[in-house]
Amino acid sequence: MVQIPQPTPELLADVERQAEQLLNKGKAQQAIDLLDRVSEDLSGYPSLYRLKGVARLLQGSNTEARLIFDEVEGSFGDDPLFLNVYGVALRRERDLNKAREVYERALELQPDQTALLSNLGNLMIDLGLFQQARGHLTRALQLDPNHADARQNLARLERTQGGGGGESLGSAHVAAPAAAPTAAKVDEEAAADWLKLAATAQRESNFEEAIVFARRAIEAQIDLAPAYKLAGEVMAGLRRFDQAEQALLYGALLGEADANTLSNLGGICASRGQASLARLLLQKVLQQQPEHKVAQQNLELLEKQAASGQHPSQPLF
Repeated sequence: MVQIPQPTPELLADVERQAEQLLNKGKAQQAIDLLDRVSEDLSGYPSLYRLKGVARLLQGSNTEARLIFDEVEGSFGDDPLFLNVYGVALRRERDLNKAREVYERALELQPDQTALLSNLGNLMIDLGLFQQARGHLTRALQLDPNHADARQNLARLERTQGGGGGESLGSAHVAAPAAAPTAAKVDEEAAADWLKLAATAQRESNFEEAIVFARRAIEAQIDLAPAYKLAGEVMAGLRRFDQAEQALLYGALLGEADANTLSNLGGICASRGQASLARLLLQKVLQQQPEHKVAQQNLELLEKQAASGQHPSQPLF
């Protein structure tokens, strides 16, 4: 990569503006590539280093983002926008007390910032401080009744308190009980964030970024059907049909797919010799609608083919 020799203040300002535009479009890697042209060590350019931290946060490199924000905090400690993203990184790194301190400092500077109120309210749920969480989220919705994240976080609070148990019931970040030590860790909030980024990238025709963000959403919540669906649609558009089919199948199985869609997918799988998966799909259709004639016919045909050795049953994995 060719670096810029001795960048001028004007050039630095232009790079900062371009990087911010790329980040607003979800183009995290392009922003990093642009910033690295100034210097591989951006610690001497706090404004640019901060943006690299934001890009790393978007890519899911939370530890690196947090380390960058730790370094530049002295330069931006009175900037509510910086403190907001710093708080996100701290929360993802599970440094909840530090995140709380950062969010509260930001609110002292900008008390009516809805994103800060929503994020602090969400953090309070993690800490089990439900009354404070409700206060922050209610205030956010008073300022902006249509604030999507505040609504989502308030719904999370209602689910948490509706569980009727202790503080651990509503937080996806609390360790699983001993009876289920192998349960997958789920972070619904992070998954929702990644899915929003994936949808934005898809709208902006940044298809590779959209796939990366959808994959991050699935890593945070393995049964997130809309993420599989989005990834499948994007990969189909890129003519990666095998991957697209797999993603769409997972999305259909995890979501509330209608019987006709599942039946059609079963027929597709059967025609491609994927007998085990076809059988699973068709059986699911008949669980929903026992009288579904097409599924009955396809399943009967599949069983006849298996019996004749034309499409023998194979393990799914």
